Amino acid sequence: MTDYTFASALLSTKSASLLNKAQFRELRNADDDGFILKLQSFGYGVGEQPKAVEAIVGAEVLKLKRELSEIMPNDDLAPYFFTKYDLTNIRAYYKKKLFQAELGPFEPTGFLTEKELSQAILKNDYYNLQEPYKHLISEANNQTFSDSHSLVTFLEKTFQKLMYEQIKSRQDASLEKYFVISTDINNLITLLRSRKLRSDAEQVKNNLLDCGSISIADIVHLVEASDREIASFYATAYLTRFSEPLDLFFEDGNFSSLEHALLRFLVDELTRDAVDIKSSANIIIYVIRKQIELIDIRRIHLDRASAAMVDET
Repeated sequence: MTDYTFASALLSTKSASLLNKAQFRELRNADDDGFILKLQSFGYGVGEQPKAVEAIVGAEVLKLKRELSEIMPNDDLAPYFFTKYDLTNIRAYYKKKLFQAELGPFEPTGFLTEKELSQAILKNDYYNLQEPYKHLISEANNQTFSDSHSLVTFLEKTFQKLMYEQIKSRQDASLEKYFVISTDINNLITLLRSRKLRSDAEQVKNNLLDCGSISIADIVHLVEASDREIASFYATAYLTRFSEPLDLFFEDGNFSSLEHALLRFLVDELTRDAVDIKSSANIIIYVIRKQIELIDIRRIHLDRASAAMVDET
């Protein structure tokens, strides 16, 4: 297993630069123009003209990617935190190739470049790509898709399984825990949003991801269940700490609070591993906390009264 002592120590010092309660309080009290200026005073978008909050946040994600790559230049851990951006770009290129859709803005936070994706998907030259992207594109090229929805479902589900296989081969217990619990959180929120939209069981099944600790079949059985039955299921399942946040959610319907509680659970679970400074746990925790910070900035900018996770730590 890779020794992450050096990277963990560096990121521990960077944790002190995450926004604190007092700084979030200042953001809450600022108007829209002042919000951006406050962010700049905290080190966001320094040296640039004031711009949209979303652009500043996007620049922070790129900064996080660069920091991780610099701290771990010869390690493939960092890409696991940005694969969703690569998948977004891959979907866009396949929609262009198969359904003549216009390419939207390219997500620069992924690890595959526009040139690599164009070459791999539009010109079928993907043999020099790293895994699991090479395998994903090879699999996709052997399929026939009737519409963009079937394409997206295939790409997401196939990529999920390939990612999990690659993570297991690393024999990194903390990274695997992060992946599995993140999948459980994603699937639970997908289930609850689907019930709100009155989606049928087949639609829910297509939107759920494999490789969590709770099977897709078990989750699909909850589509028609009552709130109490869902809470009871999670109370007896592996992730018992999902049950209390669920009880609160069924009272107030607040997805933000539920998401906060589940992310806190994920951080708590990884904190147990972080005692071993050689593990990847401290790195993963820093990435999660940075991601939470960016979620909170977006949320508070849209609604100053929104709950922020920093308020609960």
